[in-house]
Amino acid sequence: MPVSATSDVAFLLLIFMMVVSLTDRRTAAGIDPPEARTAVPAAADRGLEIAVDSGGALFLAGLPADAAAVRDAIADLHPDTRLHILADRNTPFADVSAVLDIAQSLGHRTVSLAARIAE
Repeated sequence: MPVSATSDVAFLLLIFMMVVSLTDRRTAAGIDPPEARTAVPAAADRGLEIAVDSGGALFLAGLPADAAAVRDAIADLHPDTRLHILADRNTPFADVSAVLDIAQSLGHRTVSLAARIAE
């Protein structure tokens, strides 16, 4: 059995793994965030993203969800894990407040609200 081809196969597998790992697996929820004058950057890779679109629909890590699924996901988080709430600029505050109320009722205090920086 020729052994020289195994290094080529291993190299191709390595390239394939590197390309696949660079792709962003998050799906967009169609959020147009409000603008802010100042910003404090948050590490998005170390938290849970909950998006609320302009119609009030919830998205948990990019996938459609309901309030019960959001509650379960927040309950499973470590208290120091940051909760990122992304809301469309046209979303009524009552819809964003509902997510904040869930987090508050579960005692989760590490929350960030996303906004686009005004230019």
